[in-house]
Amino acid sequence: MIYFQCTKRYFSIPFFTVFEKFSKDHAASGHGLALFLMDALLSTLQDLSEHQIEDTRLLLSQLQQEDEDLHTNFTKAELPDFHKNLLKVDELAESEPKFNTSFFYKRRSMCHTGRLPSQIRYQGILTDTDKVGQQAPVGEEKYYTGFDKSEAKKISTENGTMRLVYEMHKERENCPGYIVKPDYPDSFFTNHLDGWTKLTFPNEAEKKAYGYDPTQYEGIIIIHAKWCSWGKCPKGFLTPVEDHAEKHWEMKINDQLVSTVIGIGGRDGAAVVKGENGIIFTPNSNGQYEIEIRVNKDESYLELSDFVLY
Repeated sequence: MIYFQCTKRYFSIPFFTVFEKFSKDHAASGHGLALFLMDALLSTLQDLSEHQIEDTRLLLSQLQQEDEDLHTNFTKAELPDFHKNLLKVDELAESEPKFNTSFFYKRRSMCHTGRLPSQIRYQGILTDTDKVGQQAPVGEEKYYTGFDKSEAKKISTENGTMRLVYEMHKERENCPGYIVKPDYPDSFFTNHLDGWTKLTFPNEAEKKAYGYDPTQYEGIIIIHAKWCSWGKCPKGFLTPVEDHAEKHWEMKINDQLVSTVIGIGGRDGAAVVKGENGIIFTPNSNGQYEIEIRVNKDESYLELSDFVLY
């Protein structure tokens, strides 16, 4: 089953049902996901209206048990060979004897995402702030929105903090009093003026909200680059894999330098980071990962949509 943890909304959905839906259209976006979930909701309501059990408490208890049984069976079942084709992990498997692709499908994960819509943003969890709210027309947001990227490019960050940025041009449609397409691809941003920037993952708010236990995670960190529309990236935009190999940007996790960034596929630039001790990083004494990034190439910047901990 898949749990959409990035939004802190949990839906128990068969993984390959989701994959089949989206593999038919590589350009599927949040709208496609919304339509799929609406269809699932309507089908569920239809099933409930026709269900033979009229006692709602008994029905709820039965459905919860069925869900727990399905989840248990899924996590214990052998993965089909098809899963080997979903991610390009040959390089990882060759260099990491302990690596197992089942990490990505069966182990607990946590997502630190800048994208919207997501409850982790609205509830102030991502930025550990008291600025909270819900979807709102442009300019009327109560939650923390971050920095305008066009301005962030011109100046350095304060206190070495990795900035959360948004883009007005082509992304936020300003229609006073109305919410228009609120699925914003906001991102974490570091430019050549910043020096080393830092974020802590998970932060204290995430630890509390998700009942974080570092022993339940492998210590593998995946990054996703912000996707360029139609594959046309703006001037100065750095890629996670190629530009890291050229030393145009660098990264440290708990003071351990990332030696290699290994792409594992997908248009969103999914990549595993590898340090001198391999792809498994040890959390610090607080159970956290201090992630630092520096851009070395002049007039350039790195944008990451999210960090995922397995």
